[in-house]
Amino acid sequence: MFDNKYFLINLIILFVLSIFCWQPVFAKDVCRTVKGNWMKEDSPVNVLCNLLVPQGDTLSVQEGVKIVFKPNTAIRVEGNLTAMGTKESPISFTSVSENWTGIQVRDKGKIQIDHCKILSTSGAAISIESTSVSTIKNSKINGTIRLINGNGHRIENNEINVTTSGRYGLYAGEDSDRNLIYGNTISASGHAIYLSNSATRYFNAPTSYSTSDRNEIVGNTILRGDAGIHADHNYAIIKENTVKGCKRWGVHVYSGLLEGNSIHDNEGWGISVNSQNIQIKGNKIYNNKSGALLNQSYEKINATGNWWGTNKEEEIGPQIFDYFQDSQKGIVEFKPFLTKE
Repeated sequence: MFDNKYFLINLIILFVLSIFCWQPVFAKDVCRTVKGNWMKEDSPVNVLCNLLVPQGDTLSVQEGVKIVFKPNTAIRVEGNLTAMGTKESPISFTSVSENWTGIQVRDKGKIQIDHCKILSTSGAAISIESTSVSTIKNSKINGTIRLINGNGHRIENNEINVTTSGRYGLYAGEDSDRNLIYGNTISASGHAIYLSNSATRYFNAPTSYSTSDRNEIVGNTILRGDAGIHADHNYAIIKENTVKGCKRWGVHVYSGLLEGNSIHDNEGWGISVNSQNIQIKGNKIYNNKSGALLNQSYEKINATGNWWGTNKEEEIGPQIFDYFQDSQKGIVEFKPFLTKE
């Protein structure tokens, strides 16, 4: 016999449980112009078409938000984009199934990126063509960072990984100066760091920064690249970087100072130079397959005071390509040299 009393009791119990156990699922669909705040409760944010943060507007993304882009869409920032995640709750920029085309900063746009994951991009993950100062730090970025113009951008403590053939890890153009690029770990199929005709400085310690029109590239670790650091027709101070696993050479520099670097286990040359206006001292240069130093200039090169992986002079000379292999090249002076690491 059906008991109405027990049926009602069970119904009430189920109703109460549903109130306390039910978790709402929120989602947010966005398209065209955007501003305001995206909260974790909005996640996932589904991007249905190209987005624009207009000049004068700000889009703030809170920790833990997942942003999912439709394939071949992008977000262009002409105003401000702030995406401040945490180590425990990062922000994710990704695509639903295929590649999206990244964050584009234009005109006077500015971005502040901290503890984000920028994944599944085609081409540049972040491209900055803006006169305003942007900051990218503590993030995992699967794609190139391009600094086309603007001064004073800060790229700090990121993990940059690029697998697309020929793509750079980080590119700085000739109109982008006074940037700080510090403490990044970079792997790329093209050059890990490529500086095109820009004034360049590489430092190890972030205690004091240059105020001149030069980039500061500080204590980076390069694990893979066609070239590790390629400073093209620049004056560069390259200091306390670790460069290994590169195909063509660890470091190529036109002129400047190379000091305190660890350049080893590269498939090509450890160092390639193309000008006499350069000093090479206090470096550890060893186990590079093609050799330690390639002098492509006609001038004498000062490379004294380095560790070449051995304390025997007769074992150092054959690691260096200079006048003694090609009469059209300059001599490399490597004595005196360090006898231990």
